[in-house]
Amino acid sequence: MLCHCGCGDHPLQANPEHVLPLRVVGDSMIGKFICDGDIAVFEHGPEPRPGQIVAALIDRKNTLKTFLVKNGKLFLKRRTQSIPISFPQRNW
Repeated sequence: MLCHCGCGDHPLQANPEHVLPLRVVGDSMIGKFICDGDIAVFEHGPEPRPGQIVAALIDRKNTLKTFLVKNGKLFLKRRTQSIPISFPQRNW
């Protein structure tokens, strides 16, 4: 399990009520060594920082992407394609 900062150097230390395990389906994050069938563990917390891997709900489906901010706009980026997906700004 990764820590809240995503560095992987220390274990996740979170309130179990704020932790969400998600089974990975697909290969959109293969460039970050997150593979089909893996279980990704996320901690619900404050607004993500650029470069963090996030779990987002898009079209009523969970998806894992890299969170980016460019020119004040928010993006979610696949790690298998170079074109980021625009993500509308709204309350987290």
